[in-house]
Amino acid sequence: MLGGIYAFGIMGLFFGPVVLGALLAVVDVIDDNYDRLSNEQGTTDS
Repeated sequence: MLGGIYAFGIMGLFFGPVVLGALLAVVDVIDDNYDRLSNEQGTTDS
């Protein structure tokens, strides 16, 4: 939390948790779909 204050000032208190939440959501979606994504990459018909 203090890193956000040092990096962005007082607005870091608000933007830090938003960015962290978005990052965790992206990681969760990738984790849920990782097997499907890796299978699609291996099955290209060229």
